Formats: sequence, C-alpha cells, structure tokens
Amino acid sequence: MSQSNFSLKLSGFNYCFTKYSIQNNFQNGLNQKQSLIIEPGFIISYDNFITGDYFSFRLKQGLFIDKLNMKSGFTSLGLRRKLFSNFEHSLNFAIGPSIIYRDSWNKISGYNNEDDYNVNGYIEYKFMIINAEIEYNYSISPKSDISLSINYNQPYTIGFSAGLRYWFNKKVRNKKKCISCPSFH
Repeated sequence: MSQSNFSLKLSGFNYCFTKYSIQNNFQNGLNQKQSLIIEPGFIISYDNFITGDYFSFRLKQGLFIDKLNMKSGFTSLGLRRKLFSNFEHSLNFAIGPSIIYRDSWNKISGYNNEDDYNVNGYIEYKFMIINAEIEYNYSISPKSDISLSINYNQPYTIGFSAGLRYWFNKKVRNKKKCISCPSFH
C-alpha cells in the first residue's frame, strides 16, 4: 500500500464576502452585516500520493448546515501539493472541481438565485470549477496530525476547519533518487 491518509475536520466558522438578497434571513450570523456565519458541519478527506511525498490525489466530502439552517454538502476531487515540510510541521495546498448541493432556497421569499444554482425539485446543485484549501498540519504522533485549514468549498464563502489526520501508510512511493549522495553498496 502506498502513502495515504484520511482526515476528519469539524467546520463551522465562515466568512461570506458577498451580499445576498435574503441576507437578513441568515439564521447563524455573528455580526450585523451577516457576513460572519456559523455553519456547523464536517469534512472527510482521503489523500493517496501519486509520486514522492509532494503530490497526492484528494477526495473530499463535506456535510453542513448552511446559512439558512438547511442541509448542504459538497463533493470534491482534486490534487494536493505539499508546499513546505519541516519536522512536525507541513503546509499543503489543494485544488480541484466540486459539486455543491443544498436544500432549495427557492421557498424563501425574495431569493434571487445569485449563485446560479440548478434547481431539481427540493434540491439545488452547482458545479464549481475551483474548490481550494490551504492546510497546516502538526504531527502529534508517527501516524496522526492535528490539521487546520482555510477552505473555499461554497460560492462566495471562506471557511475554517480543524480536525485530525490519520496516516494509513507513510512509506513514500517513487521517491526521487539523490544524485549527489554517496552510494554505499
């Protein structure tokens, strides 16, 4: 089995940087403008490394309660790149397309579908070309890390999440050879 890991993060504190026609209806706003929002949920992700320990294939699934206290979620498939690693610390960047879905907001009076969601009965969905994440990890044991991230998982919203990452295997596959190292055969 090649290098791979699994993470579970709790999310909830988000910043919405656009103005919605129904922004006054947001249920979980923390400020008067309703731009700081609590949207409780969780994000599960799985990374399988492609080459070395720098690039991995990432699958992410998130479920949460949105701005209007309705069920929402997303599924994302993308690539993750390690930007920095030093002893217990690592910094990663992930990007890829996703599909986001939620209970339909059309039943809310005054809603203008600013996000251009497709409506299918009681569900709205949208394909997003960019789902991005900046992730910081701190190793607490040989097989587990504390993981903090800044996410762009839904339109016009930046989210923060924290949780744990568990390594199934840390053995590096296709590790680059050292061309300046002495060989000891």
